[in-house]
Amino acid sequence: MEYKRCINNLISEPGRSERFNPVIARYSESTDTGSGAIFHEHDLLSPNQRAFVMRVCGPGNAYIARKFMGREDGVLFLDTAIPKAKGKKAEPDLGPEFRAISDLLAREEPALFAELRATVGDALADPKTSQAVRAVAADLQASLGTAEAASAPTSAA
Repeated sequence: MEYKRCINNLISEPGRSERFNPVIARYSESTDTGSGAIFHEHDLLSPNQRAFVMRVCGPGNAYIARKFMGREDGVLFLDTAIPKAKGKKAEPDLGPEFRAISDLLAREEPALFAELRATVGDALADPKTSQAVRAVAADLQASLGTAEAASAPTSAA
């Protein structure tokens, strides 16, 4: 998902950015067998973030449960179990995953890989590029260089 977010920030035209979806989906399916399931669960929020959302939204949820669902106990969601936090987590190293997706893109869609590489280069070279897009381009650039080297044909000596 992070790789796709980077592409979406770098390529603002939906038609262009959507062309990356099949390769990213193939990568996801190959690394997480449950990712193709209809109700695949993702931990998008940390336990602390989930608890915060439930606490802030609690009064509104209780109102909706009572008024519109007839639940006197005010419980809107029955599956609100929040796992205990295991302490503060460090940001994951996306480098290996980015490299793996870029490798797959270079092997299976070389023209699309070349387009992404050019778009990243253009974004980094343009002084008008926002800091946010520049950061995304830099994240992608590191993985693209590795993928290009890995996908280059080798010659026999």
